[in-house]
Amino acid sequence: MSAALEFRNYEALSRTNQAMYDHLTVLRTLSFKTQQEQSLLGQLAIQGQRDSKSVKALTLIATMYLPMSMLAVSNRLVVSIISHALTQRTASIQLQFDSTPERWGR
Repeated sequence: MSAALEFRNYEALSRTNQAMYDHLTVLRTLSFKTQQEQSLLGQLAIQGQRDSKSVKALTLIATMYLPMSMLAVSNRLVVSIISHALTQRTASIQLQFDSTPERWGR
């Protein structure tokens, strides 16, 4: 009977050892994959930092040049509107001169 108990105990111990080995293998795999992901996340963080510096530089450039370009465009627009208004007024004045009684051939 003790031989049967020893065999059962050995069998249980063997299954426990196999389960522990399987779990250890899974944990090693998870650890390796976690390490790889951490490495990739570190690379992404470094790349994000570089991108952040580039975005800051582009923002500074845009902040300097955008108001100037807006002024240039708005000045052109104002000049265009004034020029158009003067052209219309000149045409209106010319029309008034052409419709005076002296021009009717008296």
